[in-house]
Amino acid sequence: MTINNLGALRLLFTDKTDGNMSSSVGDTTDYLLSREQLLSQLPKRRNIYLSALHTEHVCNATIEKPDSVIELGFEAYRCDAIFADLQQANIWLMPGDCIPLIMYCQRSSTVGMIHISRKTIDTPLLQKCIQKYQKQLGIELQDIRIHVGPSIRREHYRFPKNIASQLFDSRWQDFLHDDNDDFVQVDLLKRTIHDLTMLNIKDSDVSIDVTDSGSGLHFSQSRAYYDSSCEGRNAAILYIDK
Repeated sequence: MTINNLGALRLLFTDKTDGNMSSSVGDTTDYLLSREQLLSQLPKRRNIYLSALHTEHVCNATIEKPDSVIELGFEAYRCDAIFADLQQANIWLMPGDCIPLIMYCQRSSTVGMIHISRKTIDTPLLQKCIQKYQKQLGIELQDIRIHVGPSIRREHYRFPKNIASQLFDSRWQDFLHDDNDDFVQVDLLKRTIHDLTMLNIKDSDVSIDVTDSGSGLHFSQSRAYYDSSCEGRNAAILYIDK
């Protein structure tokens, strides 16, 4: 696993050696044990689980109740972005090829975890998150900081051309690259940075994790498709120290 320090914030990201974190994808035999081992290393707070349904729905866990409580006491929210006070809760996301994007302000303990996928990036999800951070929490645009967590790079995020033509519209024209006669590379990271810029987030206010989650060290849905790698899900966990 890796732990990225963002001031007082910590973003933990697991790899294959930490085990599959999914209850429904890949070998799910020991997923509860894998999660328990992570819980033992985290502050004893609420553990909020972002269900990630590829929608534009945003929740505020400070004022909204979870949709359900699942194994190990995880509080599950059916949304693709969630804001929470990290003095009260740890936020969990289980990505495969998707990007855990962090929206934060150095003077606030309330931060957002956003699930960026090829589907959610085509919705107003990012815009809604910025608006919620400003309106509900009183954070000015110039004080918003973005951290783009570990993400699959374009050389590993590949789709057969006949499928890509059905999945990606004109908004993706600058982010699709020919791989060979049969595949297209998809630059989800570059598309994400582009969309943040269009929402008036300055490049200087964005940091990007160097970890390529498609390199083979992490679970990847795309790699599982084209080179028969074992499938599963990683865990991205946002917290502050005790």
